[in-house]
Amino acid sequence: MLERTAGCLETGSLRRLLPGPKHLAKSRRALHSGFWTHGAIELELSPLWQLMLQGPDSIEGSSSRSPNDGTVSENPGLFLDFLYPASTLKFLRQYPGLGVDRQDGKRTRLGLRSPGYRLYTSSAKKPSLALVPVDAETKESIEIKKRPIIHEPPDDAATIATVLGITTSSRYEEVWRKYRRLEFGSWAEERIRIQVLEYMAASNRIVDAERATSLFERSDERREKPEIYEIVIRTYLRLQNFTRANELYHYSLEKFNTTAGGSDIMLHFMTNNLWSQAFTLWTEVQLHENLTGPRYDMFKSLHHIEDLPNKALLLAKYVNKSPRLSSEVETLPSEALTKFATAVITSALLSAKHFSYATFWPLLRHIQGWGTETVPLYTQATNMLLSLGQLKAATVLYRQARESPIKNLLLPRSMLQSILQIFFKNHDLVGVQEVFADIFRFNQTLDRASHRRCMDEFARHGDADTVHALFEQFAEKYMRLESESATSPNPLASADDMAPLLHVHARRGEPKIVLEVFKNIRKKYRLKPTITCCNILISAYAQVGQIDDAFETFESTVNKRKLQPDDYTFGTLMGMCASRGDLENTIELYRVSATYGVEKSAAMVSTLVTAYLAGDRLEEAETICEEAVKLKFSDSRTRMWNSLLVAWAMRYDLVNVNRILQRMSKLDIEHDGDTYAALMQALAMVKQPERAWQILAEVMPEAGIPATSLHYAIVMGGYLATNSYKEVFVIQDRMLEQKRMKTASTKFLELRAAIHAARLTWGDPHGAMEIFEQVVQTMNPRDISDKVRKGIQHEPLDIAFPTTFFGYIIFVLSKNMEITSAKDMHQRFLRLLPADRRDTQPGNVTTALMSLKLQELDYDAVEDLWHQFVSDTRKRAQSLRLSKSLSRTNDSEKAEVVESDVGNVSEEGVLEDTKVDQQESKEPIKAAHRLALTKALHFYMMALARQGKINVMIRTVNEITDMGFQLSNQNWNEYIQHLTKFRHFKLAFKICETVLMDHWKGWAKLRALTSEKNRLPLEIRRKGKLLTSLRPDYRTFLYLTKGFLNIQAMAAESRANRLLLNDLEHDCSRTLNAIKTMVRTGDSLEREILG
Repeated sequence: MLERTAGCLETGSLRRLLPGPKHLAKSRRALHSGFWTHGAIELELSPLWQLMLQGPDSIEGSSSRSPNDGTVSENPGLFLDFLYPASTLKFLRQYPGLGVDRQDGKRTRLGLRSPGYRLYTSSAKKPSLALVPVDAETKESIEIKKRPIIHEPPDDAATIATVLGITTSSRYEEVWRKYRRLEFGSWAEERIRIQVLEYMAASNRIVDAERATSLFERSDERREKPEIYEIVIRTYLRLQNFTRANELYHYSLEKFNTTAGGSDIMLHFMTNNLWSQAFTLWTEVQLHENLTGPRYDMFKSLHHIEDLPNKALLLAKYVNKSPRLSSEVETLPSEALTKFATAVITSALLSAKHFSYATFWPLLRHIQGWGTETVPLYTQATNMLLSLGQLKAATVLYRQARESPIKNLLLPRSMLQSILQIFFKNHDLVGVQEVFADIFRFNQTLDRASHRRCMDEFARHGDADTVHALFEQFAEKYMRLESESATSPNPLASADDMAPLLHVHARRGEPKIVLEVFKNIRKKYRLKPTITCCNILISAYAQVGQIDDAFETFESTVNKRKLQPDDYTFGTLMGMCASRGDLENTIELYRVSATYGVEKSAAMVSTLVTAYLAGDRLEEAETICEEAVKLKFSDSRTRMWNSLLVAWAMRYDLVNVNRILQRMSKLDIEHDGDTYAALMQALAMVKQPERAWQILAEVMPEAGIPATSLHYAIVMGGYLATNSYKEVFVIQDRMLEQKRMKTASTKFLELRAAIHAARLTWGDPHGAMEIFEQVVQTMNPRDISDKVRKGIQHEPLDIAFPTTFFGYIIFVLSKNMEITSAKDMHQRFLRLLPADRRDTQPGNVTTALMSLKLQELDYDAVEDLWHQFVSDTRKRAQSLRLSKSLSRTNDSEKAEVVESDVGNVSEEGVLEDTKVDQQESKEPIKAAHRLALTKALHFYMMALARQGKINVMIRTVNEITDMGFQLSNQNWNEYIQHLTKFRHFKLAFKICETVLMDHWKGWAKLRALTSEKNRLPLEIRRKGKLLTSLRPDYRTFLYLTKGFLNIQAMAAESRANRLLLNDLEHDCSRTLNAIKTMVRTGDSLEREILG
């Protein structure tokens, strides 16, 4: 219809006489940019319409144009392609010969396209080189005056900016309109023709692509440049004219001996899955012998493909299905084809914007399968992954490079250093060992900083042998003395360089060796100890419980060596007090640090929070964490919040665990490995190890948190608690597959699982004794070097490992009535202890021995062990005596302390012991130690009950409760049962009523008959697992029922029993009501007790 309308308009010249308003020209552009230069139909407009539609710009200089002027006669604009079907458009564009006659006798292509169709855009290209700035005073906002047609060369260089007055990009219509005003063949037009071509080629519009190709076809020798051919080839491909683009590429290849435009041809082939044509194109370049011109990367344009990795996977599939060449080992594709595919896949692998786990590793496996991986590939891929923050992927790639079967795969030093820094950050000792081995294997060297970091990392994991070997190399290179006899300070090093030697033995619980190394700082290396060295020495004493030595070292550090203590110094001393539950002295040290000018750190506040948590003061601890958010610290606050998470987790309180996690997120407190460990521990406590494993296997890798042996130990403990013993070994195997080392925690959990599994299989633990012997034979202090340990006893570090294992195995053997084996184990344990430790028995070993002696019916030994245990526990529960320099006690209190000290010394120790006993009796037991007697009390009450010493039992319970100790729920129930057995009915009922009945929730069977929910809320059931959750159990009610029946039977004949019955009805109503409403079940336990 448009063609018919246009056909009725007659040609005239009125358009050149009458100027038209500019808004009409604006309407013209709004209709379609190519409608008014439609070359397919040659619209014949009347002169009036031509003048009104073209506007005043066409009047100027129109008389100077000749009929043969290409800028006037040719209509290179876009055809009305939106009027044609898409299939017709595609057909016509494949044949460049189709077109209409033009006035110059040439034929032009039909500029048809489908609505909105776009091919390869150049929107990301840089602006044309022809677009150079003009004078600084020229601005885009200033209207540029019309320039007359230039007939003579100007003084300045001819560019789009100087000739057309346009200095910005993307003004394609304006550039084209002003360019067409130039006289064809003039000096200016010839010199900016190629520049306009470049300018138009940068556009995404098809009309501009048509203009660019028309300029190229009319250009002379000025176009004979490789970069111009590259632009035009890309433009023709955008116009879907592959034939012409291919012709120009081969012409450029032969004329310039370069591959200009080849990357765009390759892009076309890869986009359309034309693998054989792409391989042929690449092969032609490889076989070309005279590529002397500039080399263009054949694959540089592939990044324009949105699904480049998937295209590369399709290419790999094509290669693997191609005709194969037989080899001795297996059949492989042709070498040239795999080389080509490797080049394409490498481009996809190294494209950062296309990175995806789903495609990266399959693509890499294809290259590895063909055996075409190279060092540059691994190096560049590692750098790309590091730039994207994919640290775990970078380490996996490094380990695959190490395992490559290709010989002489020499990884560069830069790559090894980058990977080493990741392992340092994640404290991955196995990774550090791998890089360290590669550095020496490739005859490379470590710089001083990396050498020092290696020593620190091995020291952190307690590997003393490696640290000493590394230090010898370090000292030889950086700490060599000019003369052994010289006395001047060593100018080449600092005492901090010896910190790893001190640190490794402190982590292993070896304070004597730490002291020896500390002395060598001045004696052997002529260095002055720093505060860092002194801090490590204090820490070494603190970890093995040598409190006096730790305080003495602090005194000498401050007074003798005149060193300024720092936050680490006071943090260590505070931690020593907090580990004993000594909240008062922890707070005192925190306050005293200000008098030494120590700036508070997050680590000090974290230790303070730990002390409050040990005292069961969780609300106050959380308040401190909230207040710490407002303070400015240089270190992280995560540790104190992690302590809160663990405290709630150990109380089976998932609600508060979730609340603290949400609070951390709201306050932007970063999550670390210990945060996830706390959450996993909370799930393991409520018997959900599957969810804990899900966090370890899925959530932590996504968050970029490396898993440690502790995380695996938590999951193993969760499965152990649910009696899933096989899963414990499965988790341990997966830990070893991930190259995580066994620790004391994982070994202990493995031993426990093996013993339980052996009992189920053979009925006794003998099947697991092999594991125990293996653990004992390979016992190494480095296994205990982790600061956070699961299942390991809270004993001094130097004896914690043997105490945990031997105490458990002695207990197991005693339960299995293997008395002789248990005694042998105890003797072996004593031989392993240091000489100064054999006088005091560790707590868990004492309880194991009480179980052993109970089985032997040696009740006197049980009683002796009980009294020893109580005495040792009271000593551990005592507050520490701070030194004078660490106490802010006033002068009068100091004088009293001095006088009491003098009095103690004059009495030759007798009064001193009395004073200590009085102090012990007066000082209340701290919250951290109130439940310390529960296990030992269980065995002692059993021994007393077997002897019939019920009065001693009553007196013992009264004494320890008066001291401040607490009984667990199990202790109270067993105590009541013992009382009823020996007919102490009134006391038994009274204790049950006052101590246990407050938290009793009634009979489940009776709740089922009411409208109330039968099962108790999950939170209540979980809190019922706490030692301090006091309530009577079923066995206790059965014994009380038996006692009540006896009282009723005797009440008919005894007035005392009648009075007792009345007292129970009045004082113990809840207990009696529970007894009376108890539903008889007739189970074996009921028949055993009630008969």
